[in-house]
Amino acid sequence: MVMSAFSSIGVAMSDQILFDRLTYIDKLQGAGIPADQARAHADALDSALRDSVATKADIVELRTATRADIADLRTELKTDIADLRTELKTDIADLRTELKTDIADLKTELKTDIADLKTELQTDIADIKTEIADLRTELKADITDLRTDSTAVRADLKTESTAVRGDLKAEITAVRADLKTEITAVRADLRTEITAVRHDMQIGFREATIKTGGMFIAAVGILLGAMKFFAH
Repeated sequence: MVMSAFSSIGVAMSDQILFDRLTYIDKLQGAGIPADQARAHADALDSALRDSVATKADIVELRTATRADIADLRTELKTDIADLRTELKTDIADLRTELKTDIADLKTELKTDIADLKTELQTDIADIKTEIADLRTELKADITDLRTDSTAVRADLKTESTAVRGDLKAEITAVRADLKTEITAVRADLRTEITAVRHDMQIGFREATIKTGGMFIAAVGILLGAMKFFAH
């Protein structure tokens, strides 16, 4: 019976809700509720409607406040994105500077190592040439001594000289072969070291590119998220 009496409430969507107390009381009394109880119900409902129901002005005020909060949030997001862009640009600039410094240091170290290696090779080659020159001098001295021997032993000397020449040629051939082997080995070591250095440089470039790309991707993700948010 009480629920059926709510049909007597008059509601106007203006600045406040209108409630017809007398009609509501008549409805309750018509349903068998005593007059004092009907008036009490009407007073309580009227008070509740006045205190708890939002008016159009309240809704407009809430919308205005919400729009202001959204505007403030957008401003804060724009500021945060601008700060993030600045930080990213600074980090990228610092990274580029560090990479340039590392590459310059690496080039200097490589030049120094190559120069040292060249110096060592030149020293070794000079020592070998000196040894060969000394050997030639000794051989010339030996040959001179043999020529001063008596005529009786010339035939033997020729035979021995031929044998010595063969041995000398064999030794010289062996020395040349050893030199070629050592030079080949040194070249192989140099190529291996240069290849390793290039590989390390390529790895360093790849890691820097990955880091830089990761930072760009993160920045783009943040920007896209912000754009989607503003689009809504």
